[in-house]
Amino acid sequence: MSLEQSLQNRATTDSTISSLVSTRVYPEAAPQAATLPYVVYSRVSTIRYPHITGPSGVVAARMQFDVIAATYAAAKPIADAIRLRFDGYRGTMGTSPYTTVVRNVTLENEIDGLAVPVSGNAPDKYRVILDFMFTYNETTS
Repeated sequence: MSLEQSLQNRATTDSTISSLVSTRVYPEAAPQAATLPYVVYSRVSTIRYPHITGPSGVVAARMQFDVIAATYAAAKPIADAIRLRFDGYRGTMGTSPYTTVVRNVTLENEIDGLAVPVSGNAPDKYRVILDFMFTYNETTS
C-alpha cells in the first residue's frame, strides 16, 4: 500500500479540508487549469530503517504539502486544516484497500510565500508549504 494513496484519502475525506478545497488535492502537480485553491503533495525523501536480519518494515517519509490560493488569507486556513488533520496522527490511515499503519506524524517545517508564476503575466498565487515526517509500517516481503 502506498502512503500517498492513504494520505490522499485522508485529505479528501476530511470535512474541514474538503470544505475549503473540495477534492482538489493532487499528487506531484496540479493540472494547469486547476481551480484555486488547491493542495499538491509530494514525497521529498524516504528512509527505510534496517534490522540486523533484514528490512524492518519501518519507514520515515518526508511529505510536502503545498497549499496554493489566490490570497494569503485564503491559503492559511487550508494549511491550518491540513496541520490539524495530520500533525501528531497515529493509527490506520486511509480506507481499504488503501490503508497504511502510521506510527507517528510530525510537522517539521512551515513556510509562507508566493508561488512562482508559470508565465510572466500570470496573477500572483500564494503558497504555504507544510513539511511532515510520516513514520509508518510497510510490507517487507
